[in-house]
Amino acid sequence: MPLFDAYWQQPLKEQGEKPKDWPHLWKDLQPSSCASCHQEQHQAWQHSLHANAFSPGLYGQFSTMSAREANACLNCHTPLAEQKFSTDLSLKDSLKTPQKHALRKAGVSCAGCHVRKWQRFGPPPKGSNQEGLFKTGVHGGFIASKDFEKSTFCASCHQFPKSWGTVNGKAMENTLNEWKASRFAKENVHCQNCHMPERKHLFKGIHDSKMTRKGLKIKVFKRKEGAELSLTSEWIGHAFPTYITPKVYVQAIATSKDGTDLQAWEWVIFRDVRFNQAWVEKSDTRLMPNETRRYVVKQLPAQTTQLIFRIRVEPDFYYKGLYKNLLTFTKDQKALSQLREALSLTYKNDYTLFEQTLLFKP
Repeated sequence: MPLFDAYWQQPLKEQGEKPKDWPHLWKDLQPSSCASCHQEQHQAWQHSLHANAFSPGLYGQFSTMSAREANACLNCHTPLAEQKFSTDLSLKDSLKTPQKHALRKAGVSCAGCHVRKWQRFGPPPKGSNQEGLFKTGVHGGFIASKDFEKSTFCASCHQFPKSWGTVNGKAMENTLNEWKASRFAKENVHCQNCHMPERKHLFKGIHDSKMTRKGLKIKVFKRKEGAELSLTSEWIGHAFPTYITPKVYVQAIATSKDGTDLQAWEWVIFRDVRFNQAWVEKSDTRLMPNETRRYVVKQLPAQTTQLIFRIRVEPDFYYKGLYKNLLTFTKDQKALSQLREALSLTYKNDYTLFEQTLLFKP
């Protein structure tokens, strides 16, 4: 049973009048209410970026926006109509008293994906392909649809539409199209297979080092002269990394017997998109699915005793620059506090993905 066409039509419509004969728990859109029965899903979601989509970095930008502008961001960061700002005044009030709207702070919540007009929707029960209405005795049952297990379900937020324009022929966020062009689409491997294994609401991505490492095949070896790191995007169903925010560094450092750095090499993997009156793509060095890239050190300094290959990941590289820029002209003190917190978090998210040392005789 395909989901109706307007399921992800943004902005989403309000749920409408609450069913009068339902207990309060069924009429509450808070994730904590869903946790009463769906504890495992709620626990996993709590630690996900979806749960934190209404982030300090997003919130810190609202002091310079109207409600209409802020709501355009919230279409993905807090998709429910009930999470939006009703007026410019409500936006300003929220900046003063953020604790008043707990549902907005829930980010991409359970209801954002599973509730429309108070009706619950979800995938067919495990081990079943049956779709349609399941009468469960709570909240009017639920409507099962296989669409919940398809990549297109994620597209509303993870694939920018053509109407938003393109940069060098590609949407700014182009994840679904990248997946469509990969072998994974042909093999019927969807976003949910990797980001929600066994239906766990983890939504792990490049911020998780284990998730990232699992998708890559990395080999390091000596050459007749120098050395090489070979990197293959083996189990990533879109560009590595997707979107414009992460930046990956492949580094090599030659050192002497006493530990002195003799020479360093660095290559970057990311989509360099900048705004200068219009968006411009400076370069795009990302790996596409199943692509192999070779990073070669052709000649080592004479005193080299070891060569260290390292891969570093900055998941929030783009936001570092954005928040630093916003801090220079933002005047609202609460917004400044949020932006400082956001900037600090971007650095805490950096990590070393891989490191290996090759030994040489000088």
